[in-house]
Amino acid sequence: MLDRIEDAQYELELEKERAQVTLEGIADAVITSNENGFVLYMNAAAERLTGIRLSEAKIKTLNALFRLMAEDKTTPVDSHWLTDSYSALEEVILERADGNEFVIRKSASPLYDRDGNTFAIVTVLHDVTMLRTLSNQLSFQARHDQLTGLINRYEFDRKAQFAIDDAATENRVHCLAYFDLDQFKIVNDTCGHMAGDVLLKQLSNHIKAKVRSSDTLARLGGDEFALLLMGCDLIKAQEIIESLLQVIREYRFTYDDKVFKIGASVGLTEISPNSNLTLSELLSTVDAACYTAKEEGGNRIHIYRSNDADIKEHNNQLEWVSRIHTGLENKQFVLYIQRMESLTPNAELHCELLIRMQAMDGSYYPPGYFLPAAERYHLMPEIDRWVVKEALSIIARKGANFGYVCAINLSGQTLSEEGFLDFVIEQINHYGVDTSRICFEITETSVIANLNKARQFMQALRKIGCRFSLDDFGSGLSSFAYLKNLEVDFLKIDGMFVKAIANNKIDRAMVESINNVGHVMGLHTIAEFAENNEIIQILKEIGVDYAQGYGVAKPELFE
Repeated sequence: MLDRIEDAQYELELEKERAQVTLEGIADAVITSNENGFVLYMNAAAERLTGIRLSEAKIKTLNALFRLMAEDKTTPVDSHWLTDSYSALEEVILERADGNEFVIRKSASPLYDRDGNTFAIVTVLHDVTMLRTLSNQLSFQARHDQLTGLINRYEFDRKAQFAIDDAATENRVHCLAYFDLDQFKIVNDTCGHMAGDVLLKQLSNHIKAKVRSSDTLARLGGDEFALLLMGCDLIKAQEIIESLLQVIREYRFTYDDKVFKIGASVGLTEISPNSNLTLSELLSTVDAACYTAKEEGGNRIHIYRSNDADIKEHNNQLEWVSRIHTGLENKQFVLYIQRMESLTPNAELHCELLIRMQAMDGSYYPPGYFLPAAERYHLMPEIDRWVVKEALSIIARKGANFGYVCAINLSGQTLSEEGFLDFVIEQINHYGVDTSRICFEITETSVIANLNKARQFMQALRKIGCRFSLDDFGSGLSSFAYLKNLEVDFLKIDGMFVKAIANNKIDRAMVESINNVGHVMGLHTIAEFAENNEIIQILKEIGVDYAQGYGVAKPELFE
């Protein structure tokens, strides 16, 4: 009898020791507290996170160990959050007594005695500070221009749409201006693009210093800037723009003992409750006004008005819309295939299908020529329908011998179009294509702009076997929070991070981070802009699954 008791005690001590070793080896912080909030136990990770040893913590309650705050760093969070299993608040900031801050997530589980009464609560704290920092960095990069630090086109479009909505609902007037630098090409041609980058950084700082705090300055690309003036009519806006033009006129750029003087052509338009312009139309009018200012000699403002004959003439010169319609009718569009390289053994073959438009001389226009016009004038759904039908037709014709998974690009406009899902399913059924060979490629920004419809579209096609790839990840907006809520199979790392990984430690770190997050979430990763063997070798070392770029294969006709 005594032997059995001793054996049981030994087993109990052994089990206790096992549990202790396990808890001490866990990377997450584990804290046990009683029903009154007093600390009963902390593992080593909890001691490191809180900066307090267990011997000190045992005489304290949870709310005396550290301070909890919401993400705004001003709203306090009650320590009861630590033991509340049902709190909707996912993340808080933990501030230690020494001032160090950590972003944490938690899970809390009550412990019950034999009678079903709670006698303690185990709280597990997960430090997500690094993940949140990376997410914030990606979000910032998605919204800002890397060269100047100003907001980029995507973020500016979002703010401009807000101004349109605000004018309509609140009966307020705002203004929008486009700046196109004059003589900038001379600097680039004379001193090189590096000098042009220096000029853009310097000048954007000069302009930003003179812009009102209520207004938004953005770099749209190249030497184009935009300014959104909130609560400002045309008269006041013209005064502000004239003062900014004067700043630009007085600016002198010195490089390699050369001095340059530049100017700017500015298009200006009003966002009023009665304008009834969509975002696309608004941007088109102010862009046309800017073009007119440049045509009139530059270094001046041209204000758009609805009866502006010059701008109407300019808009009539936009021939690409007509060319696109003609191209669709006359079968001038073709598909190209760009094969990818698998960087892991025994992986399936992948490729991407790319659209081209045939010119009158038999050459082919790349998509950069006609897709911007198609996006602006809402022609993408028509183009995407042609691409889907043509791609499935060729894949079906090639049969089982064509063993590639084909990525087919879809635009944000198309994702939100009524009837497109039915069209895709109809075409798949018509051609009898193996759906496991179809991967629809959508951009991060287009998904965020049409999140609900994108989810419905993706769920319906995934049910019949199609797969999805999230393109340009890290360029658009988003944070990893969107990625968690999307059912995608492939994560395409944006080429702006990939092309410089051989020489830029930050870009390499970004690629490694995105690749790691993708793999943790069970996604295959694809790196764009794999332009040479050195980049491909680095991608292999990082563990990226596929490489795509001219270093792997150039696009060729798909027929």
